Amino acid sequence: ELPVILPQASEAQALTTQPHEMIVSIDEKGQYFLEGQSISLHTLDLKLRTAATNNPGRVPVVLRADKRCPWEFVVAAVNSCRKNKIHDYRVTTREVPHNSG
Repeated sequence: ELPVILPQASEAQALTTQPHEMIVSIDEKGQYFLEGQSISLHTLDLKLRTAATNNPGRVPVVLRADKRCPWEFVVAAVNSCRKNKIHDYRVTTREVPHNSG
């Protein structure tokens, strides 16, 4: 690496860290979980807002919902992502095994 003396900037901002993938699980009753902790939709919204503020445009979110979960809870989590300008979100499913016959 070439040794250089960097100029100073009065309006410089600190570098943000690489965000880790946020995995939101939703159980069959519509309860949200983040990092193993049960949270409310309001708390999920606050966590997503904080993540998006700290790393604008760079927060991947994975939504994992139990297949018996009412769809309205998944939609609420998607809406929270969109409201907080998180565009890198996806709902995961389990792959169905293929018959080899």
